[in-house]
Amino acid sequence: MKIKLFLILLLAAVLRFYQLGQVPSGFINDEAAFGYNAYSLLKTGRDEFGKAWPIIFHSFGEGKLPAYIYLTMPSVAIFGLNEFAVRLPSAIFGVLTVLVVSRWSLVAGLVLATMPWHIHFSRAAFEANAALFLVTWGTWWWYAKKRKLSLTSFILTIFTYNAARLFTPLWFGWLAWRQRQTKLFLVFLGFWAALMFLPQSRQRLAGTTIFQTQSGVDQRLEQKFAETRNQPLWLTRALHNKPVEYGLDFFRRYSSHFSPEFLFFSGDPIRPRYRVPDMGQLLWLELPFLLIGLYLTIKKRQWWILLWLGLAPLPAAITFETPSAIRSYLMIVPLAIIIAYGVSTAWQKLRLLGQVFLILLFSYNLIHYLDAYFI
Repeated sequence: MKIKLFLILLLAAVLRFYQLGQVPSGFINDEAAFGYNAYSLLKTGRDEFGKAWPIIFHSFGEGKLPAYIYLTMPSVAIFGLNEFAVRLPSAIFGVLTVLVVSRWSLVAGLVLATMPWHIHFSRAAFEANAALFLVTWGTWWWYAKKRKLSLTSFILTIFTYNAARLFTPLWFGWLAWRQRQTKLFLVFLGFWAALMFLPQSRQRLAGTTIFQTQSGVDQRLEQKFAETRNQPLWLTRALHNKPVEYGLDFFRRYSSHFSPEFLFFSGDPIRPRYRVPDMGQLLWLELPFLLIGLYLTIKKRQWWILLWLGLAPLPAAITFETPSAIRSYLMIVPLAIIIAYGVSTAWQKLRLLGQVFLILLFSYNLIHYLDAYFI
């Protein structure tokens, strides 16, 4: 088992560290902001606007949470202000997440190690990748009955990535409710409330939700009112109103994250940099195993996996850019576990020739992704 775990971690590390400073080419805006603020803190103790050791960083017109910037300081101090240094924490978190998931299942660790979605976000400075590790780590410690370590990890998530500020209270609240750990949840809520009530936090959340004009809900309502002007007013208001329209808009955006088109064939349609061309967020070969694994997860009543998967797209669903690979990023660990259920079951039923064919097909699919990513 130790040899298998070592090989999985080695594969994960190679896929995440190979040419880390060169691919992808150059900084994106967020990476530049993380790197420069980390460098500025090292040199002056202040951010790019001269504020000393802030909790919220202002950059490119938005408030950024502090964790990734502070975590980048050691690598910038050692390697200088460059792409490798800024991306290094994310790559490390990527490998560590594979390690934690492998403690649940080696097959799930292998699925995550080779998952395009996870490779892609581990090779750039994405806060979401750090948050994913902390959520996974916190969940592992919770089930290992190390409550204080779990609480610490979950608290750190809300200082790491905006989507976690909605997901973590719901997820940790359910875990605490199941184990009747009310006091721990109240401690978490204290930290959560302190961060959420900062003006910069409220401004960031308000600017991205479906309640903004960019979502198009108000425009659709106006159009429907115009089209039904000959109907009785009470009927128009009953059928076409903000609660109904926003509810439908939310469910449409939420369900888009479970679309085969998004997961297996086209990926994120809004931000091309979150995927490679003509590929989904997952390997297309994993589709049948996801279906098998989903059936087995329900049959075995592994509700915690399904709840994690169900809660993860909520932060993305309340924004006007969907489906979003980054805001729904917390989906990938339960997806890896579910796919692993399917793979393990199918593997046991296959004969040697079938197993060899499956390995070859999987290798082809992975190489196809890597060719598109690196070339």
